[in-house]
Amino acid sequence: MLDINLIREKPEWVKEQVAKRNDKAPIDEILAGDERRREILQEVEALRRQRNDASKQIGQLMGSLKKLEAALARAEKEGEEETAVNDLRAQLAEAEAKIEAAKNAPRLIGERIAVLDEELREVEATLQTNLSWVPNMPHESTPVGPDET
Repeated sequence: MLDINLIREKPEWVKEQVAKRNDKAPIDEILAGDERRREILQEVEALRRQRNDASKQIGQLMGSLKKLEAALARAEKEGEEETAVNDLRAQLAEAEAKIEAAKNAPRLIGERIAVLDEELREVEATLQTNLSWVPNMPHESTPVGPDET
């Protein structure tokens, strides 16, 4: 099987060599499949970074939630003004809402990654099939002719 790097680097040369063998290997389809494969891989890596960042953000939000809970407990215990306690309760409710919203992001990103992984498997399978149809390159001393005689 011909190396995809050779096809990527010298597509016209590969097409010429394939034509010398009177073959019609799907070089353009291979290049398109390789390009799509690379795009998917880049998108998956970007999504994984986003998912990791979202997970870190959830951890940070959880830390601030714990601090707010402690401050609210302290304020209630010490009998602070009702407005201060209510402000802390409002901040606590807002932090909980942010956490719930933030928890959805990694799940949605994970679903998108799963879809892309499936597409990647299909693209790679097609690419491998197409690559298997590419003949070996003829030696430069091999005469060009309609058949092997």
